[in-house]
Amino acid sequence: MSQETDYLSKMNSLLQARNEAEITAFIKANPAVLHQKDKNGVSGLMLIAYHRLPTVMTEVPALANNFAFHEAITYGLLPKVEEALEADPSLLNQYSSDGFTPVCIAAFFSQEAIVKFLLEAGANPNLAANNPAKVAPIHAAVAANHIGLVELLIQYKADVNAQQMQGVTALHSAAHRGNLPMVQLLVEAGADKSTKMDSGETALDYAKKDGHEAVEQYLSA
Repeated sequence: MSQETDYLSKMNSLLQARNEAEITAFIKANPAVLHQKDKNGVSGLMLIAYHRLPTVMTEVPALANNFAFHEAITYGLLPKVEEALEADPSLLNQYSSDGFTPVCIAAFFSQEAIVKFLLEAGANPNLAANNPAKVAPIHAAVAANHIGLVELLIQYKADVNAQQMQGVTALHSAAHRGNLPMVQLLVEAGADKSTKMDSGETALDYAKKDGHEAVEQYLSA
């Protein structure tokens, strides 16, 4: 095992344990791990972000030597995103190493200013991930439970009936979370309440199963 692989392995173990103090200390002692990549091409920077550790994420920008385009999006570094896109406009809809689009990543990490910037620049709001998850930006925004982003994507003609892995729609996810305002927004934008997942479940079925009575009543009307 190389030292690089060993560092990533150690950091992954720390991430799994979710001890932010230990992770931060490890990164400060070994900042190169932020730019090392796993077998799927995912950097240490992205691994930290995917584990949703806010305290660690606030420490990272001062420790990283540089940020690739998708990393800058993830960490909300709009000036770096603007600079990268100006230098290479082809990045606008370019998939990340793990198969997600720039808008999708920005939405998932609730980077509203970057989502807006990318959409204004002409990014495709309906381009789904090219990995098995098939996540589109609308799904990512719902996963982030960010109604403002859902509304913004709808303004830019996002397909509210797009289906990701297992046939899940944005409405299924919003119902699962019990987010009534988001459910209402999606339905008003044309989300089909009758759409079924591969398992045969509708958004209403999800609301019932998860005990979200207000959502259940709305979807039953």
